[in-house]
Amino acid sequence: MENYIIELLRDTRNLILDLLQDKQALHYTGKGFYGDKTLRIDLLAEKNIIRGLFEHYSNIAVFSEERGLVKKGEPKTFFILDPIDGSTNISRKIPFASISLAKASKNHSLSLEEGYVIDLFSGDIYWAVKGEGAWKNNQKIHVREVHDFEDLVLSFQLGKGSLEYFNRIKRLLVSLKHVRNLGSVALELCYVAEGKLDGLIDLRGLIRNVDIAAGHLIVEEAGGLFLDDNFRRVEYFLDRPWRGNIMVVSLSTLKLIKSKIL
Repeated sequence: MENYIIELLRDTRNLILDLLQDKQALHYTGKGFYGDKTLRIDLLAEKNIIRGLFEHYSNIAVFSEERGLVKKGEPKTFFILDPIDGSTNISRKIPFASISLAKASKNHSLSLEEGYVIDLFSGDIYWAVKGEGAWKNNQKIHVREVHDFEDLVLSFQLGKGSLEYFNRIKRLLVSLKHVRNLGSVALELCYVAEGKLDGLIDLRGLIRNVDIAAGHLIVEEAGGLFLDDNFRRVEYFLDRPWRGNIMVVSLSTLKLIKSKIL
């Protein structure tokens, strides 16, 4: 864990909470790097984090949702950032959003070394260090082992999905008693890591690397699986656009749902 990154995220959280009182900050100002609408508050949060990283580190690259790739020197360390994951929730005053920041030694998910997600409203910080585990604040966390299908609580990303996608998941979807979609993938991944959720599924081909990089490491260090729709470990680059499919579960959850999504 790097205390500097923790303090930078806390500082940016405070900035965001202050900006929520300014109606102008919740106005759209154009589109970000991925083509999604951008709020002014997104840009200001991103600016604060990138400035803080550039002040503290040499020879880095930062790939961010709004600006894309920015560099300082010859990059030897790579960061991937979503300055506000849950912007729509923020714009509608729904208190569920986060900042997601991951650090890697190379420009690939296999080189992820640290992951940080801060809950913008509670202030809780989820973090992981490769090979050392995952934590919520100072408490070590682990995915939940579940053995009864009736007990499963799964998050599905459903918006903008095709009819083919719905047909693919409907057998599982209609079998579940408990389905959620909370609006901040990074934070929902942390909920999987600590056992509040039993899994997160998005097979639309739309999930982005900026949404998942920090949560990816946090989930795996908490004992979870981060798989694609062919049940292989998800891999992606950290310095360029990427979209894909994810199934994020514990091993016990995978065994319960696998027969219903084949």
